[in-house]
Amino acid sequence: MKIDRITGNVLLSDEVLGPALTSELCERSPIGFRREFVNNSWETYRGRIKDSDGEFAVAIFVKNNRISEMHLAKIQGVGSWASWSEESELQKQMEHNRILKATLGAPPYHFSWGEVFSVYDSKSGASEIIIRYAQNV
Repeated sequence: MKIDRITGNVLLSDEVLGPALTSELCERSPIGFRREFVNNSWETYRGRIKDSDGEFAVAIFVKNNRISEMHLAKIQGVGSWASWSEESELQKQMEHNRILKATLGAPPYHFSWGEVFSVYDSKSGASEIIIRYAQNV
């Protein structure tokens, strides 16, 4: 996975996801995003992507028909609470950090188009990469 420092586009082998993404483009994407949630001006789309860095779960948050945030989490093995551990989530965060450093350099990741974070949230028990698009918030 590569994130373009200039545009904020996530460049995959056969797809580009980024600030120009709309609800209609999510629904027509060959990724096969599922529309899961609609609340007033917000929509959520979920799917999976594969590229040279592995397979990722993707959540796209759309506000007023424009992408606001994209969350990516590397899929490692069979995901279930029975096999979950904080150690494995922290290892996943380290892998996310490695991917971001390889594509964007050293943090912090603040750009004119938005910002990128690698986080571990102990409340949800998940590690993910968050891309927040400033012009669409």
